[in-house]
Amino acid sequence: MSDFAEITRGASPRPISKYIVPTGRPWVKISDVTSLTSPFLSETKEYISEEGIQNSRTVEPGDLILSNSATPGIPIFMDLEASVHDGWLIIRNLKMISKEWLYLYFRQMRKQLVAQSNGSVFNNLKTQIVKDFPMPLITQAEVDNFQQIVAPIFGDLKALHHENIQLKEIRDCLLSRYF
Repeated sequence: MSDFAEITRGASPRPISKYIVPTGRPWVKISDVTSLTSPFLSETKEYISEEGIQNSRTVEPGDLILSNSATPGIPIFMDLEASVHDGWLIIRNLKMISKEWLYLYFRQMRKQLVAQSNGSVFNNLKTQIVKDFPMPLITQAEVDNFQQIVAPIFGDLKALHHENIQLKEIRDCLLSRYF
């Protein structure tokens, strides 16, 4: 995998609870994605202070991240600027593959990835395990053909994801008027 992407681990200020604030930069936790049905993360439940940001890692919209602890092996596309803790791997600077291809590959190979994790309280997927994980050899033509098919589908998924967010906001607004 390391021949195809740069893989870095998130970072956490300690103790984390000291840096959680009511508003600020979104702080991505594993629990923010475990029940998602979309491949995109647009909101978090918690926020991190400016001081905490300095001891964390920033992810940008479009970045692909992969959970490496608690519930390892969940890939997700960032749809907002946020900070991620050390329970996440950040996947950037892809070569010969697309983010969409890698997202689907992680989804397909999750059981094999998780089988290599270890830990006493939580399973942990070490950064080196992901870096050393085997990748199938594919040609640039195969990647290009794949992208022609998949890129519009992911574009539609993202548009539907945003539409769902708007519909939830409308629902919540209407419900607050009557209840």
